Amino acid sequence: MPVAVLIAWLLIAIRASAFLMLMPGLTGQPMPVVLRLGLSLTLATLLAPLIPMPVQVPTTLLGLGGAVAAETVVGLLMGFVGRMAFSATDMGGRIIATEIGLTSTPGVDAPTASSEPFAALLHRFGVVLYFGVGAHLLAIGTFTRSFHFAPPGLAGLNPAAADQLIMITARTFAVGVQLAAPFIAMNFLLTLAFALLGRAAPKVSVNMLSMGARSLLGLGMLGGAATLFARYLLSAFERMPSDMLVYLPRP
Repeated sequence: MPVAVLIAWLLIAIRASAFLMLMPGLTGQPMPVVLRLGLSLTLATLLAPLIPMPVQVPTTLLGLGGAVAAETVVGLLMGFVGRMAFSATDMGGRIIATEIGLTSTPGVDAPTASSEPFAALLHRFGVVLYFGVGAHLLAIGTFTRSFHFAPPGLAGLNPAAADQLIMITARTFAVGVQLAAPFIAMNFLLTLAFALLGRAAPKVSVNMLSMGARSLLGLGMLGGAATLFARYLLSAFERMPSDMLVYLPRP
């Protein structure tokens, strides 16, 4: 095997490994290192014959180190953007848990069933939907297309990459709020209603009644909210391929 082809194969594997590092697995958590390494090498082997190789790949130690760093950055950014939809479910689940009185433990990491069961439930729903509709195949196809914009050894970002990433992050926050919007409205109306009840009947224990009513009504709404959650998440999955490529240079 020529050295240039071997180096190009290695660079493809490095981008794939960085990409898979942030993409969710079947459990919703990052893939184990051994599994990620095996999938990266498999992807590199399958894609190498399909990807047009650059005329010249770096062969010096300095050039190879720069190419490895560039491939890692591109792969991490693609994985980060691909995981944004699941970050929206984490955020939405935490907001909903607070609004219906099942306050979750504050945190910025991916929720776990032991510490944040409600956010973890919504996160798992997103993962099931992600694999159920075949969005993972879209992600792999988008990863393959990335080599059309940034061939192995020539990876880079367009000048507007930072602005695009900020817009994608802002859209993720918007999706998280949209997921929780009905529960925010429900909490506002209940708070208003029990505030008026407290003024009309001062002897009524409004706090105890409002806590129970908020939890019961919130859990009841949750039973019929799956369609709403799926609608917003499917929209995020549809935007994922274009979002993953938007910061790459155009040929």
